[in-house]
Amino acid sequence: KTLDLQGPLIDKFGPTDPAQFATLPRDPSGLLAMALPPAGEISALATNMTLGPHGKLNFLTNPIEEGHEYAAAGVDVSVQAAGWLERARDAAGAAALLANHVKTMHDDGAYTAAVPNLPGSACRKDTNKYSGNSEFTCEAARGRYEFCLFGNTLKDAQQKAAAQYLMLGTLSVDAPITS
Repeated sequence: KTLDLQGPLIDKFGPTDPAQFATLPRDPSGLLAMALPPAGEISALATNMTLGPHGKLNFLTNPIEEGHEYAAAGVDVSVQAAGWLERARDAAGAAALLANHVKTMHDDGAYTAAVPNLPGSACRKDTNKYSGNSEFTCEAARGRYEFCLFGNTLKDAQQKAAAQYLMLGTLSVDAPITS
């Protein structure tokens, strides 16, 4: 069944000519330019990347359930810079995505606090499974964008989320998707 479902999707794939790799656009959606950039030296392999809706599934904890949430919200592109920034179909889609993420935080007991003066936002404390160190994640939305930022302290994550919110405020965040 898996192959039957994947076959038509694979048939739609149009490979890029390797000779064109050097001329591929770095930020084809323009969304990466709207994301809070990572601080300092970039060492993570998955930083400054743009993913379509199927590519993002590889980074979700529960790709089946969360994939349905992303599809319902109309997420067409996700980027990772200092954190994740996703573009939903509209503000309602971004709000629904945020509500699902906040519900998950409450359900698993990881909810810590909100970002001050950012309605609907939420933060959680996690323990890095490799280093054992605490890290914080804050999620919020503005217009049709939902975002998640990371920090070593709660204040760091909250400030990054606030900065991302302000960056999106300089754009027409409620404009419908045209691409």
